[in-house]
Amino acid sequence: MEEVIYKLSDWTIIKLVGGLGVVISALFLFLNKLTIEKLKTVWQKKTQKELQEIKSALSLNNSSLANLQTNFVQHQQNVQNKRIEAIEYIWVAVLNIKKGIPSAVSLCLSILVDEEIKNETIDNPNKNGESLGQMVAKLDESKDTLPIVEPAENIDRLRPFINEELYSLFKTYIAIIGRITHKFIWDYKNGNLKSWKKDEVVVNQLSTVLTEKEFKYIIDKRCAFNDMTNLLEIKILEKIRTTVTGAELNSDSIAQIKRLEEIWKVNKK
Repeated sequence: MEEVIYKLSDWTIIKLVGGLGVVISALFLFLNKLTIEKLKTVWQKKTQKELQEIKSALSLNNSSLANLQTNFVQHQQNVQNKRIEAIEYIWVAVLNIKKGIPSAVSLCLSILVDEEIKNETIDNPNKNGESLGQMVAKLDESKDTLPIVEPAENIDRLRPFINEELYSLFKTYIAIIGRITHKFIWDYKNGNLKSWKKDEVVVNQLSTVLTEKEFKYIIDKRCAFNDMTNLLEIKILEKIRTTVTGAELNSDSIAQIKRLEEIWKVNKK
């Protein structure tokens, strides 16, 4: 073997070495290509896996977001339905409360001026010998006031869904009309009937829900029961509108009362 090597010329050795270098270089290139391809495949698989995980996460997040949005909308709709239920209850109750005032009491409060509200006035008989006093005497101050005050108990379950001012105003409306009716019957039976404006409790309650201008208008007017209840109803309507739309009525309450009064006078004619 050594003899063979010795017999090789320098040129031959160079050619052999050079050929071997080409082979080695080619081998390295091949291996390098395989490595790159392998790395590329691994990277592509890893990237696809990561992309799939990201897509799954995004899909889950989008689904969760959609569910949250749906639940929020449904919750808001449920709250709005409850709000509408409460408002409908309040307004129907307002309409029924005035109807619940016994007719004899309602008539006296509506047509008599302050100084006429006394036992002697309503005891005066008509041409048939009948008097409003006789009708009032048959009433029970507790039993006949019950239809007026009952709605106050039922509104409490709907309180979370309405404006707090609306809730307070509605309860005050019931308290004032209920007390005036109850005291009218009680005072008549005890021979001490007088204007509801002389009741300090009623006056104080009114002062808490009316503006100074509104309060003065009611107190100064000699026959103001209908105006007072209409004014409270207008204020309740204002709060209902606020609860539903968030907007206040722009018109002046007293101006509305005066328009109602004018309409009432025309209808009477």
